[in-house]
Amino acid sequence: MVSNKAAMLAALLIFLQAFFVSMIALFMGICWSQVAATQFAIYMSLANLSRSAGAALYGMLAATLGSSGMLYVMAGLFIVAALLLRFFDARAHDDRLAELEAETTAAGAAQGA
Repeated sequence: MVSNKAAMLAALLIFLQAFFVSMIALFMGICWSQVAATQFAIYMSLANLSRSAGAALYGMLAATLGSSGMLYVMAGLFIVAALLLRFFDARAHDDRLAELEAETTAAGAAQGA
């Protein structure tokens, strides 16, 4: 029989993988097609860097703050991230990408003529 801790850990790992896959899709969705490979690589490298830096900082701060203190720090960071996310306008970003695509298409057509 599976214990509650094992079931919760399995559920957490499945959730984290689903979250990571959705982040990959999000990163791909906000890339401009002309530079998508480079832009996506930068987004992924920043995500990996933040994981590594966060793990290092957690290790250093957990010694002084303890586990409960670190939960408060992480909650604070999530709140800050959520507040910053409010400034991202997906529609304006999509409109700008459409403008860039139109400019690139027009410039390509002008060179071909």
